[in-house]
Formats: sequence, structure tokens, C-alpha cells
Amino acid sequence: MRTQEQKARDRKEWFDDPVFIHGDLEGTHGGQRIRDDGHYHTLATWLNVEFPEKPPLVDIGCGVGFLLRNLRNLGWMNLHGFDLSAEAVRCQVANGLVQECSMLDILDEYPALAGTAGVVLSWNAIGYLWPDQVPEALSVFRKLGASDCAHVISVTTAELWTGTPGRRCVRPFAWWDRTFRACGFEFDPSRHARWREQTGWLSYVLRAG
Repeated sequence: MRTQEQKARDRKEWFDDPVFIHGDLEGTHGGQRIRDDGHYHTLATWLNVEFPEKPPLVDIGCGVGFLLRNLRNLGWMNLHGFDLSAEAVRCQVANGLVQECSMLDILDEYPALAGTAGVVLSWNAIGYLWPDQVPEALSVFRKLGASDCAHVISVTTAELWTGTPGRRCVRPFAWWDRTFRACGFEFDPSRHARWREQTGWLSYVLRAG
């Protein structure tokens, strides 16, 4: 049984691997091809249409800051990003996002932002946790959100997993559904439907119950 400290160290070592981070910049991810800025532009465009008031947004596991940059280009001002990787933060500085990005873990508390976010987003991050760490992460997400906060969370599902390296929480859709509900989340049906219609991606759009 691995301790929480060992799990955190595993995660940190993975995300500080220069191949992982530099791959992000070049359009590959751990040796796997990923969508480049066009992918994040799609996500930013959906957020911009869905939230025209441009509420405070927190991006947990923001990587090198592609999404934040796209949102800023669309006029979003109140943006905060966190990532565990020192190499990612270095890239964020190079991208001119230094005022919006900080080096923090997905399981760290963010007391200065508690209850302020209109959108909490975690894209391709929670799947790198071990399953027993997911409820703790979801508790952190809930604390960040205002009462009407939308949570946009992508997960790694057993049905769709393609073998991407580093993923430790590969679970069926049913497991994720149960876990979200057990942690006090519920689906936002209308937003989730619009998300699926406009992007085709199998991510979750949730609200705190």
C-alpha cells in the first residue's frame, strides 16, 4: 500500500518530466498525440458562450496555460491556474501568464479563493490521482466554488482509455457517477447537454448539490 506521501511524489516526478511538459508545447503528451491550441480554443469558446458574464475561473492542473491564454484573449480577466509541475510553471511564465498561475498540487487547499469561483475546471488532471484521492480533490473543488459554481471536469474512463501514460484512476463511468454523487455533486443537465452537443466530448458538467 503506497502512502499519500509516496503517491504525491510519484505524481510530482511524472509532471516534472521534461518530456511530458515539452511534449505539451509540441503537441504530444507523454508520447501520445494531443490536440494543440485548437483543442483549448474549442473549450474556451464553449465557456465564453456558456458564461457571457465571464465569472472568476479556476483551472486546476492548468499545465502550460493554453486554456488561460485562450480565455484571456476572449476578454476573461479573473483567471487563476494551478499546476504541480515546476516545469509547467516555467512555461507559464514564458507564456506571459505569471500573474495567473501558481505551483500547487491538485489536493492543496486554496483558502484565498474559497467560495469565489463561478467556474472550476479540471481538464485531464484528476485521472492522475489514485482512486482513494479523488474524494479529497473533489472536496477541494467544492470549496473553491461560489453557490452557483459550475464544475467542468474531465475524467479517465475504463471504456474510453487509450493507454495514456501516468493515469492511475481509470474507472468505469458508473464509478465516476457514484463518486461525484457521494461527494455532493449532481449533473447540470442543460449545460451538460449543450456541452455534448457543441464539443462531442465525454466530460462532466456538474454543480454542487
